[in-house]
Amino acid sequence: MENGRADGLDLLPLSTEIIIISDDENEEDEEETTTIMKMESISWTEVADRLLMLAKNHTLRNNQELVATLLQHCNTPPSIDAQRLLQATCKELGQLLLFLRGYSRRQRACEGLVLLVCEVLSLMQITPYKLRYGRRLWIKEEKMDTHHDCAMDIACQLMDRWGVCLAQCARSSDSRSFAIGRTMSRLEMMIAKCSSDTKRLHTFMLKYEQEMKSATEEWAETMKKCRRDLEAQWISANERDWKVYDDTFHSTKAVQMKFEENQKARRSLMHYAQEKELRSKFYRATLRLIRAASQKTSTHMQQEQHSHLASDETINVLGNEILEHMDTFCSALQDVMVPSLRYHGNVSGRTGVTEDIAAVRTCEHVDRLEFINFAKHFEAFWLIHRSWISQGVLDMVIRRFGTMCAANAHEKLSEQNTTSGCLLCSAIFRVCVGLQAGQHGM
Repeated sequence: MENGRADGLDLLPLSTEIIIISDDENEEDEEETTTIMKMESISWTEVADRLLMLAKNHTLRNNQELVATLLQHCNTPPSIDAQRLLQATCKELGQLLLFLRGYSRRQRACEGLVLLVCEVLSLMQITPYKLRYGRRLWIKEEKMDTHHDCAMDIACQLMDRWGVCLAQCARSSDSRSFAIGRTMSRLEMMIAKCSSDTKRLHTFMLKYEQEMKSATEEWAETMKKCRRDLEAQWISANERDWKVYDDTFHSTKAVQMKFEENQKARRSLMHYAQEKELRSKFYRATLRLIRAASQKTSTHMQQEQHSHLASDETINVLGNEILEHMDTFCSALQDVMVPSLRYHGNVSGRTGVTEDIAAVRTCEHVDRLEFINFAKHFEAFWLIHRSWISQGVLDMVIRRFGTMCAANAHEKLSEQNTTSGCLLCSAIFRVCVGLQAGQHGM
């Protein structure tokens, strides 16, 4: 391993225990820590999976006990309003997914919106007691430590390190208000964007309707002309009607094609407009959830304030930590991606069956389930906690991740061609798109 990567490992704690941050060493804190350790904790990827189940299954969604348990596992303040609003948010997401059934690519993209709900729940947490992304939560003890494994360890440990900073930020009411404000602002931008897109789509739909009306009028004029041309012929009325229709049909093929094309385009735009409206309803439900949650959380924070740092100090500490170790993090991601690209057969310049077999044998140590978990945790970390990170740092992260995606893509990068390639590269691409969408309200 290169010295830079080894130094990156030395900087990070290798402990597999859950990190608890406390302000003092008195007995009350020890009792609180013991109680917290006994609580069942689940990762954000598990929370996302459960929320997706609630969205897709109304029976589970209407189970009050199930929803309350999920909120408890997320360490959020107990509230009937929070349960009700979370159910409403999941319902709107479920309606959107149901509407997109049969459109697999768009449906998968909307399933990613569940991480937005996770982001809101993370902002509702009472002093997060667990922000751990270490792969040792799922890795097998007897697994050999290879270069690929070390790279994955480095990335996970860095996310753990930044998670400690996130937990410290969450202990400050000012920092939490800053993050909540950014999330609410982003949701409002998304709602405004949906409204703007819907109006624009309806404008185009109106143009297509006018084209259809014009084609219909042209058809009617052609039919009148054919009828006038046949008036001089001595044929029965029934035969004349059939001949008028037949002549009109053969004389207006271009008009018919024009009508059908405009009708198809209008139908497609109508579907997109309905999707935008359903997205807007989901964003509005999520906004109501975070507004109610912010009131509950601020009340709790006023009663129990742990922070000794100002909000700008805690945010700056997190940003500095990310900036300091981003080179090491990206290098580790690159080392994880390269074997996986070979595993999926996406490395250019490889020819011949012998090389393919050698590549597969080289990557036999790659545990696909472990790799999937790593990619999911990576995506969850950046999309759930982005509101805590300053915009300047996010811009740098977007540039670095975008460069990595471009370097590993063999053709223009899009969601369509990345899903069949490296899972981590796909996750990095979605993170870039998600972070950019947060900036522009996409």
